[in-house]
Amino acid sequence: MDYESVLNQQITVEGIAQNASLGAIVLTDDMVPIYLEGMMIWDAALLNKAVSATGTLRRNNTIPRATVNTKGERTHGVGGSIYMIEQPTITPQK
Repeated sequence: MDYESVLNQQITVEGIAQNASLGAIVLTDDMVPIYLEGMMIWDAALLNKAVSATGTLRRNNTIPRATVNTKGERTHGVGGSIYMIEQPTITPQK
């Protein structure tokens, strides 16, 4: 899916419920992590299961960027902005 073409629109994404360091995600079939607003972790009953999430897709630029100091040590963060679904409605898949 071309996520850029559906930014700021209501969409439904399908994938596997995973926990990431920045919060709960739906990992899509094309390996794109879609973060879910307000969810830090998945309930154990849904973790690693197929789910769909519906809501407004946004690009979140407020997440700290990873940096490298002069010693080559990396900080925790991301390489750029992330995709996030605002006010997600979650549906388990069968």
